[in-house]
Amino acid sequence: MNLLLCPTSSLHRQDRIAEQPEVLQELVVAEEKEDSIGEPPPESFFFGRDPRSITPRFSKKMMRLLLRYRKRQIYEIRRIFDWDKLERQKPDPNRNHPDDDAQIEEAMRNLGDYKLKIGADYEPKSTETLTYKYIEIVECRERHFELVDSFNQQVIAMRDRKKVLIESIHKKRERLDVIHKYLPAKDRLHVEPIHEVDMDSEYPELNLIEHFQPGCGVNIDDILHLERTVEEVMASLKSEKFSLTSSSQSLADKNTTDLKESIMFASLQISTVGQTLSNTELSEELQQLPPPSDAAYFERNEAGDSPMMLELRHRWLREMLLEQAFICGEINEEVRLFDKELEKLHVKRFHVKMEAEFMASFLISLNQELYILRDSEEIETQLLQNAKIAMNTRNELQQVINDTNRQLDELRKSIDKLGEQIAALQLTFMSTVKGHKFFDFLRRIFKKKWRPPKRIRGDDESSSSSSESSSSSEDEEADTKSLDSLDMTTIRLDETTCPSGLERPLYELAFAMRADRHELEREVLDLQRDVDMKRKQISEMQINMKYHEEVYQREKNALLDFRRQRQHEINKVKLSAILRMDQLQHFYEGDDYRDLSKAILFDADMLIDLRRRADKLNEETLATRRWHRINIVHLRRMNTDIKFMKYEITRLEEEIRQAMMKKFGLIVNLDELEEEVLRRYVFELETTAEDELRALELELLERQRELCRCEEELIQETQNNTEKLNILTVLREEKNILGIILDTQERNYAKWTKPQVLNLSYDIEKLMGIEKSLLQQIECLEREICALRLKSKPLQINNETDSSQEPQVTSELLPNDDALVCPAILNVDAYMLPPMPDDFIMDRVHTIVQKSFNRFFGRSTTPENVRKFSHRASLYLCQAAYSFQGRYTDRIAECITEHLQTIVPKKYFIHISADELRKLFSEVVAVFDYERSDVNTEELISGIFDHAKDSLCAHVHLGDADVVNRTHFIVTHMFKELIEVLPLEEFLSDETLRIIVDILEREPMVDPRAISVEKLITSTLKHAKENLLDGITAVPVRKLGSNIQRDLIKRRQYKPSSCESPMSVRIASKKSSGSGLPF
Repeated sequence: MNLLLCPTSSLHRQDRIAEQPEVLQELVVAEEKEDSIGEPPPESFFFGRDPRSITPRFSKKMMRLLLRYRKRQIYEIRRIFDWDKLERQKPDPNRNHPDDDAQIEEAMRNLGDYKLKIGADYEPKSTETLTYKYIEIVECRERHFELVDSFNQQVIAMRDRKKVLIESIHKKRERLDVIHKYLPAKDRLHVEPIHEVDMDSEYPELNLIEHFQPGCGVNIDDILHLERTVEEVMASLKSEKFSLTSSSQSLADKNTTDLKESIMFASLQISTVGQTLSNTELSEELQQLPPPSDAAYFERNEAGDSPMMLELRHRWLREMLLEQAFICGEINEEVRLFDKELEKLHVKRFHVKMEAEFMASFLISLNQELYILRDSEEIETQLLQNAKIAMNTRNELQQVINDTNRQLDELRKSIDKLGEQIAALQLTFMSTVKGHKFFDFLRRIFKKKWRPPKRIRGDDESSSSSSESSSSSEDEEADTKSLDSLDMTTIRLDETTCPSGLERPLYELAFAMRADRHELEREVLDLQRDVDMKRKQISEMQINMKYHEEVYQREKNALLDFRRQRQHEINKVKLSAILRMDQLQHFYEGDDYRDLSKAILFDADMLIDLRRRADKLNEETLATRRWHRINIVHLRRMNTDIKFMKYEITRLEEEIRQAMMKKFGLIVNLDELEEEVLRRYVFELETTAEDELRALELELLERQRELCRCEEELIQETQNNTEKLNILTVLREEKNILGIILDTQERNYAKWTKPQVLNLSYDIEKLMGIEKSLLQQIECLEREICALRLKSKPLQINNETDSSQEPQVTSELLPNDDALVCPAILNVDAYMLPPMPDDFIMDRVHTIVQKSFNRFFGRSTTPENVRKFSHRASLYLCQAAYSFQGRYTDRIAECITEHLQTIVPKKYFIHISADELRKLFSEVVAVFDYERSDVNTEELISGIFDHAKDSLCAHVHLGDADVVNRTHFIVTHMFKELIEVLPLEEFLSDETLRIIVDILEREPMVDPRAISVEKLITSTLKHAKENLLDGITAVPVRKLGSNIQRDLIKRRQYKPSSCESPMSVRIASKKSSGSGLPF
């Protein structure tokens, strides 16, 4: 729309806005708690000691065990956290998806809420202030000035152009007057007269020029304004003098040209010519003249004219005529172009004047709005200040609540940590005194509860002493009350004295650990008291929060009401708008027009954007529906995967239980087992005295060396300073000492030669388990080596090997070429383990094997045995086909037959030949090829229909009289093959129904009325029972058969019933491309 208005102005009583800004700053909301991963449980097998002081003494094997234990603990905690987080992220069926809510908010923010300014729910803009309106008025004035000034500049430019044009015309008229002097009067062309310039109307600013100047010729304005110095002004005067000199020189040149023309006019005697000749006459006269090569061309006649002078005279006159015509045409063209531009300027002057008038009217409206805002500014400022104060008070209180909640979380974490410390302290005490004969006595000491002292309601002076005595008495009462109910001993020991037989350090340790526990419990009580106090503070602050929110809402509503009243006053201001007829819609009602003053002015571009957005929303709706269909397919696949994973979980759990029973003889917890191993190892590591014994031995050796040295000194001194008796005495003493030393050495030697008997049964059992696992690993490696040599797919090994263990050198059993020895890759047990194909392949292979076994030896055994043997054989054959990928040789066939005999009894193999077994394995391989091929369901059903027609033709050629209802025969044959090929979900799908109906509709000999649904169910169930297809019931067959008959009856036009009369059978030709499956 074309409006000469400010785009942010309000229209008459009604207007729309795109979006509403925030009235105040955002509110502070309650903080959301972040999820944090919990810590692993305390490692109780370190007995409360620092693990960093014990782990450096661990062996490599025990260190790997500890790292594996910690890694599994962290993994389990992380898995529990992820699962809880996933459960919390589970979508709520009663709420929208967060992405959908975000898109809705984006749409509301982009499209806007277009509310009328006169509406009761309209929220005025917070930017509608006095300053904002004054700036808007100044901008409007600026636009008004720019509009008028731009037009005035164009007028001035046109005036300057007119001045230049008039000067140019004057110069050309002077030249034209000179040419007229030389031309005859009849050949002269005159220019239309031009009006003189009205200086008062075209140059009104000249009336404001001062005509008084200083005597030096310098303009006084240049000196006063100091735009140029005096020297610059004098230099400009000199340049003007130079320009006057150059103009005089050009005038002299012009006079020279006039002199030449006057000489030519006189010499050629132009004045004698009365009128110039026309082009034809001039051409004839020039042809009569002699050529310039003739002497007569230069001879004069009696009148004094020569042919040369005649030719020069006419040529000179012709040049004058051409110059005259050129000057006249140029003047007329310049005047025409100037008049055309002037007309355009007149039209623009009309539009500019109209737009300026409307802008002045709009400026008056803005001034009226400014007066309204000026009168209401003080009240609005006070209301806004009140709302801000209420909001700041509410935000500060909310911030205090958030800080208190964080402090409350910290207190809870501290309580949890203290609880863990208390539990670790109890575990340490129990592990220390476990198995002690005074276990009950020490436990009673440690478990004695701590109770805070009771308040004495007497005088305040004796409160402290009485509290101490009460606490001691309470401790004594607690000793009696906190006894374990199971400690029913006949002797009650006193805790104040250490009983005989109990180690004093252990007795003191029980009291020290009880004191530590009491200290931790006191801290827990203090923290719990702080938690209760914080909760009470939060509840009180929430009550205050509700009050402050009500105050803030009341102040905010008062501000909005005042702004709505101010907006109501502003809406009374009249505005004018210019609209074209093509911009108006819905303005004609009945026989009369509506009142346009009550119309709503809406931006056309915004309306176009809304329509485009509607088209875009339709496209997004279609895309969402497509995505919904994709999600449905994905959900079905996920359900299939979940079903398979549940089956795998059950199977793996069963294998784990079997492995535990096989290895340990019972179901054990690996975490508890590893904890027990580490606990025993740490206990042995901490209780061993090897380091102390080694230090004592070193000290004993040092003392012995010192003793030997002293004895040598004594002997030397004795020999030198005593008599023989003394020497004899000394020798006897030395002998006695040496005897004692020898006895000591013999005892030490006997002690070291007969070490303490150790219990190695546990180590032997563990080594036997390691040996068994290594043998299994060797077997798996041999199987993998054999698979790599045969270039088949890798098989799943029984157990995963520990990557941290050193590789063991084992012997390799290579497969030889002897037909009697089968490689380990064809062993039956190797194929009873994953990887397993998907459910579709397994079901198809199981159907083929079960059908073949039922055909081979179904009459020789019961259906239950056939199902059991076919299930095991299908697993084996499926894994073999999956590994060999279709490379089937005689040796592989012999090995497969040999290992199948371990699954199926040998007495049944007399019914199966080698070719039939090869054919069975080829069909199993074909299932994998079909899974890898690109054949779809439509091609499969088309192939089945072709097989049905071939079977019908074969019966007709053989003269089978039983085939009377040929439509029913084809449908029955198709159903028999479909239940063998397709899974039950795909058999009942709408796509399968559509494909079957399309194929039968294209066949002219098919009559849907000839289909008997009950006979179809009977024959299909009979076929399923014969081929041991247990999953087929009457419900899906009846549903599909009824739907096929119903859709065919709707689609086709019926012909006369031909099911009872003979019908010509068209021999169906087989398609060149097979369906990918042998039928």
